[in-house]
Amino acid sequence: MNKSHPMEEEKLLQEYIEWRLNGTESSNTQDLIHLHFYFRNLKKLEISKFFDSFFSIDEKQSLIDALSVSDDSLAFDLDSDYDFDFGESAHSLPDPTFDAEESKRRRILEEENQENDLVIGLVNGEESAYHELYEREFLKIREYIIGNSGSLADAQDIFQDCVVILLEKLKTPGFKLTCKAGTYLYSCCRNLWLKQLKKSSREISSDYYEIYDFEEIDVYEEPDNQEEKLKLILSKLSESCLKIIQAFYYELKSWDKIAVELGYSSVNSAKNQKYKCLKKIIY
Repeated sequence: MNKSHPMEEEKLLQEYIEWRLNGTESSNTQDLIHLHFYFRNLKKLEISKFFDSFFSIDEKQSLIDALSVSDDSLAFDLDSDYDFDFGESAHSLPDPTFDAEESKRRRILEEENQENDLVIGLVNGEESAYHELYEREFLKIREYIIGNSGSLADAQDIFQDCVVILLEKLKTPGFKLTCKAGTYLYSCCRNLWLKQLKKSSREISSDYYEIYDFEEIDVYEEPDNQEEKLKLILSKLSESCLKIIQAFYYELKSWDKIAVELGYSSVNSAKNQKYKCLKKIIY
């Protein structure tokens, strides 16, 4: 592309979004893809400040668990005089006014509302949503990775990688989340860890059984020449260029928001700056 043209820039954006959705790469998007992984690592550093506080607690708990007494000490002494009070529930009759179907419908609706609130919170970058995702999902992800030749540090690293990937997907136009956010996150962690195991020639534990729901999803990996190519791209771009490319392509923010957040006098001024920056690496 030798000069700016709205249709050409729109095509570039659509090709980039197509890659985010389906992994379909074009010659025009190669530099944007290299930058995408650079921005992904920046995002991971951003959210790690939040998760680190939870991980430190988790590490302390793991140490306590390792030093704890054996399970035998928790067994009941059958010769002791324990008084088990079951109350009246074991003998009570079912409530004739109880509507099981209505109760089930309300429970499902409540779960759907909670899931929607979680997804919206993640898209908006709310710390409470990160907290909820950690509380819901990290334990099972830690269990899977440690049960398959991994460590606690591996589990923490993979978890953060996939939280970022989930955020990217949720912000991508045209993406439809066909399962719960937690299921997608678990599937991402599972697939990413399996790829790492293959690269390091480690095997999956034959003692581990899959007990959680997962989806077969693709996890796009960094291009083979990422470091070399990225170094060349970054040498051509100023910090202001990186910020506007990150805001428009990676974060997919609106022009109004970009102009305000990055301090441009108008939307047109921001658009012109974005084109000048892209011209250095693409046009």
